[in-house]
Amino acid sequence: MFFVRAGSVAGTLLWLLLAAVAQAQAPYIHPTHRFGFTPPAGWVQKAHPDAAAVFMEPRRAPARTLPQNRIETHREFVERVNRSLKTPAEAAAAFTANITVVTRPLGNMTLEEYARHTRAEAARSRSYRILKESRRRLDGLPAIERVVRLAIPGDPPAQIRELTCIRDGQLFVITLAAEPATFARYASEFDKVIASFTWR
Repeated sequence: MFFVRAGSVAGTLLWLLLAAVAQAQAPYIHPTHRFGFTPPAGWVQKAHPDAAAVFMEPRRAPARTLPQNRIETHREFVERVNRSLKTPAEAAAAFTANITVVTRPLGNMTLEEYARHTRAEAARSRSYRILKESRRRLDGLPAIERVVRLAIPGDPPAQIRELTCIRDGQLFVITLAAEPATFARYASEFDKVIASFTWR
């Protein structure tokens, strides 16, 4: 028999391995639309009436400025509240990075027809701008990948990487949305999601 003693090197390595396995994200499988993928580790699934799947980056809790055993003084409390009141609402509202899958019936429209139609719409839009477009495949099916800048008045701007595919007359759009300043940081996560995407 093999025993691992607590505090030993083998025990520490075993504990680290088990912790890494426990943090791995389980694959997501949509029961109706027959697709699946592995979301980024720790991302949280959210329900949305217009989406087949939504995974959001977990919000980070603000760092504590006081030790846990110390109580905030009245003066510190007032200063903290005054600082937060002086922060503009736009700066205070943070955009949460997300990966979303939207699907809808498309009828007999081809992928190229859909691409032409949405390009024409984007040319007339002030809020949706296509920055880059390329062809690729999504688990064997032809797809269009775009990088888009979305700027809706009153909302924080977003940069979006979207992958569009048609399967059995159904449109599938997989998007990664993030703030433009942090967008590049999520590229490898989205690549992993797309690499793990499968039709069932």
